[in-house]
Amino acid sequence: MNWPVVQERARQWAPWAAAALGLSIPLSKAADAFLLVLVLLLWLAGGRYGEKLRFIGRNPVAWVSLLLFALTIGGLFYGKVDKDSLSDAKTFLLIPLLLPLFGDPRFRKYGLRAFLSAMGFILLVSWLLFFDLLPPGGFWKGIPENPYVVHQYITQNVLMAFAAAAWAGYARLGKNPAARAGAAVLAVAAVANILFMIPGKTGHVILAVLILYYFMDWLGWRKGVPAALGMIVLLFGIVFAFPGSALHQRTTQAVREFREWGPGQESAGVVNAIGYRMEFWRTSWSIFLDRPWTGAGTGGFPGAYAEKVKGTDRIVTDNPHSQYLLTAVELGVVGLAALLALFAVQWRTSASLPGPVDPFLARSLVLTLATGSLFNSLLSDHTESLFFVFLSALLFAGLAERGKT
Repeated sequence: MNWPVVQERARQWAPWAAAALGLSIPLSKAADAFLLVLVLLLWLAGGRYGEKLRFIGRNPVAWVSLLLFALTIGGLFYGKVDKDSLSDAKTFLLIPLLLPLFGDPRFRKYGLRAFLSAMGFILLVSWLLFFDLLPPGGFWKGIPENPYVVHQYITQNVLMAFAAAAWAGYARLGKNPAARAGAAVLAVAAVANILFMIPGKTGHVILAVLILYYFMDWLGWRKGVPAALGMIVLLFGIVFAFPGSALHQRTTQAVREFREWGPGQESAGVVNAIGYRMEFWRTSWSIFLDRPWTGAGTGGFPGAYAEKVKGTDRIVTDNPHSQYLLTAVELGVVGLAALLALFAVQWRTSASLPGPVDPFLARSLVLTLATGSLFNSLLSDHTESLFFVFLSALLFAGLAERGKT
């Protein structure tokens, strides 16, 4: 087999490998790693680099991603170079690398179907776990009291919140009546899974934000906001009335822990998760104010935090539980501004995506990450960051269709 044939085969298989990530991200980190290596090898072997670079260069989301990649790489020169810090840099490079592979609308459709199919499988297994209908010894990790399936319950709730919004979007905007009805059933089942079964507060907040956006996108600002607020109060109120629901348990726990936590406390006096998180936020903000312009460098958060709490009773952490604070501490004001710019550019350009559903999905993705990043360092977590990278590349590759008739 000569080299031109190898290149042609690589170009044929690379989009399939990229679309397959939609199936692996909710299910297997090992499969993620294999597919990422395969995608990179096929990308390189496929050649036509000028064509790929022109595709990337025409995409504003790629430009902001590359800016964040450059800032992250620059931060390595005065930060801490380790596996985790290199992974953070990789995240922002993957978006432009994957973009050309989703230039064909067929593979955008395949990738999205693969992701939602995997989430549908997760949803089914989670419901079966909740009702204790599965035998012991399976691949699932959860139990009936917390029926998460493969990844941690926080991760499942984050991904499930987006999936619920996606299914709701297809139920409203899809063309096939049978498919719309099926999507509506899945959306309702996903919402119930998030609020009743999985105790992830982050997913509950993301879901509320996505419900607000759904009604605003459907009815506009004037009608959508009051309709959404009414739905959120009604839905969350009904679920909260059930003491056994995940929403009731986690909300009451959070309120109790917040009341028990005092702003003047340090770790020795903090005995709850909310208290620790509040302390991490307060200390991280203080570290950022010490070096607001340059930050501590990529991977520099753990060392900077340890130095800040040295000689005190506070515990040491390598995670501030906020992507915004993590970025600000490591990359300073410029890095934080670039992260916010990425979300802003995605939000703005989503209006130019083709079809009635893709703009809704793109903005739902932005809201999922932007909201979840308030309470978790999502772009430093493998599954959440790859979820964002994959769907960003898949959806915003559609910007290349602007101007086509």
